[in-house]
Amino acid sequence: AVAVNVSRDGGLSWSDPATLSLTEFPGGEDKPSISADPFNPNRVYATWVNYSDLTRTVARVSRSTDGGESWEEPRTTYDTMDFGVTAVINGFQILALPDGTLVNVGRFFSAEGDRLLTQRSTDGGLTWAPTDATALSVSLNITRPSVITPDSDLIRSFFTSAAVDRNTGDLYVVWRDDRDEGGFQAVT
Repeated sequence: AVAVNVSRDGGLSWSDPATLSLTEFPGGEDKPSISADPFNPNRVYATWVNYSDLTRTVARVSRSTDGGESWEEPRTTYDTMDFGVTAVINGFQILALPDGTLVNVGRFFSAEGDRLLTQRSTDGGLTWAPTDATALSVSLNITRPSVITPDSDLIRSFFTSAAVDRNTGDLYVVWRDDRDEGGFQAVT
């Protein structure tokens, strides 16, 4: 399940958990992320993925408009089955732009390559677009080692982290790949 607790006293005490999602897919929920809207203190967004198996992944979002006291039913923002692709999506994070637009940033892994998946909401998270293959916006050129060793980090090394400049609305996304130098890549 995905559950959220709220503290109103700086973390000294916590509410009982509010369950946002119970497992409805055989693979369960994965990589939940929660984001407070810096421009609206009552808005909080949670996002995660549900796995049916490695051929179907569903991105989900729930929002709170009362500072986390209650949560709306989760919405599906992207389902790989809708497009007949064998891929995994994961690692989503919701960012609020100064104009009120929300951006949901995640990763798309497939045999054809890894991509940055971005979706926008202009209505506070009620709807998300695009929901089709045009959401696959940037190729990440991920390289993985040709020889797998016990020290290879093939599972966790290529997730993204994103931030927004609150003044300009510029988005920044970074990821690590497995190049020999172990370098980081960035895109804005």
